[in-house]
Amino acid sequence: MKEWMLDVGGDLPGNVFLIRGSKNFIFDADMAYCGERLADRIEQAVSGGKLDGVFLTHSHYDHISGIPMLRKRWPSLMVYAASYAAGVLKKESALKMIRQMNQTAAEDRRAEGRMVDDGSPEYGDESLQVDRELNDGETVEMGEYSVTAIATPGHTKDCLSYRIRKKGERESLLLCSETTGAPADGTFIPVSLVSFEDSVRSIDKLEAQKPDGLLFSHWGYMEMYDEVWNDMRRAYSLAKIRYLEELKSGKSEVDMIHDLEQYYWTKSVRKYQPYRAYAENTKYMLRVIKREFCQGDEER
Repeated sequence: MKEWMLDVGGDLPGNVFLIRGSKNFIFDADMAYCGERLADRIEQAVSGGKLDGVFLTHSHYDHISGIPMLRKRWPSLMVYAASYAAGVLKKESALKMIRQMNQTAAEDRRAEGRMVDDGSPEYGDESLQVDRELNDGETVEMGEYSVTAIATPGHTKDCLSYRIRKKGERESLLLCSETTGAPADGTFIPVSLVSFEDSVRSIDKLEAQKPDGLLFSHWGYMEMYDEVWNDMRRAYSLAKIRYLEELKSGKSEVDMIHDLEQYYWTKSVRKYQPYRAYAENTKYMLRVIKREFCQGDEER
């Protein structure tokens, strides 16, 4: 990882990355229960300076919910995200779900004996709002860095990946949204909640960026290697086969979700993903696969 980039996640490594310079900014913001710890780590890393910005990859609770605690520490903080994410974070139903998932995550961490910030994850919903909406290809200048948003729908409609380049350097880093799949156990775990086909197209789009290094949510830095993009696509192809087999089995949704645990809720995944989140993700991915690949079967 570049010397100007630090992993500062309040929960597990790989959840939040800090870029330091004349302006300091992070990618994603972890969960509410560890928001104070996240703010402490950032404050220490910037040596008493301020945090200027947060770039969100998407609007899921485990990527955004530390923002209220960061705003308390740095009131002038700017939050950047896709326009669709900004809309999601204005919906009462979405805000309610985000709060519930944060509470579940805090309870899970306590049950595991892991450190949780004191008190319940309390915050005002208004503090989760987006300050600047980003379009595909739009670049934000952050001091000596350029940050370019790349729309990568598939995991969600609002997924953004980001190309990061330090001025005066030719190399670039690419922060990949979860649309690429999450690295785990020597493979990638696909979670397409809105479109399997869009996810694969997004992988193709990111490959065309020709980055010099990769960053992944929930994992961290990865050196480029020749087959990385094909590995992502292969993981999606295998997931398609497995999900279609389950859909054709005649089993209940609950049983299908249980069957798929062995592949997609592994021991390493459980470290950062509560079962409820896994089950919800798998439920939606089953529906995506059914909609995109089983329609002809149903018509026959």
